Amino acid sequence: EVEELVPVEVLPLAHLGPESITELLLDSLRRPLEEIKPLAQLVHQQTGGNAFFLHQFLLSLHHRGLLAFDPDGWRWGWDLDEIQRGGVTDNVAALLSEKLRKLPPETQTLLQRAACLGNQFDRENLALVLEGPVEAGLSEAVLEGLIQPVGGAMYLGGNDRIQEAAYQVAEEPQ
Repeated sequence: EVEELVPVEVLPLAHLGPESITELLLDSLRRPLEEIKPLAQLVHQQTGGNAFFLHQFLLSLHHRGLLAFDPDGWRWGWDLDEIQRGGVTDNVAALLSEKLRKLPPETQTLLQRAACLGNQFDRENLALVLEGPVEAGLSEAVLEGLIQPVGGAMYLGGNDRIQEAAYQVAEEPQ
């Protein structure tokens, strides 16, 4: 049986400018422009406008309680000074490393071994370097957007920084 291949078109996503980040935050957080602008400026400064990093940065703020939804007031809130003091890193790889360290051990191992294969790999080679099945950590990595399956190939989030972060999380002997 012949498998029909679907052509894949790569659409490069340019970095978002401060105006686009402001609009994104206005739509997402539904707060007045004068409240959003300082946060948008900080987000742009921290992420360089990279959409993936922007998403990871905002998730990190939310997980750390620095960006929170108030159900009583039906509004999002943040303390810009606290975010600036909160140890938010300027290094995207460090931000991703922090995220990877919170994943289950089997997902961490899978990402570390996948990073050794490069940004693109297939299930068979991943199983070889894992010396076993890939299912244990793969679903979590896909849910977190760290691995993207496309046809028979898999990609490390489409970004070199995930590969770098996976290396940072790995212990030296590995």
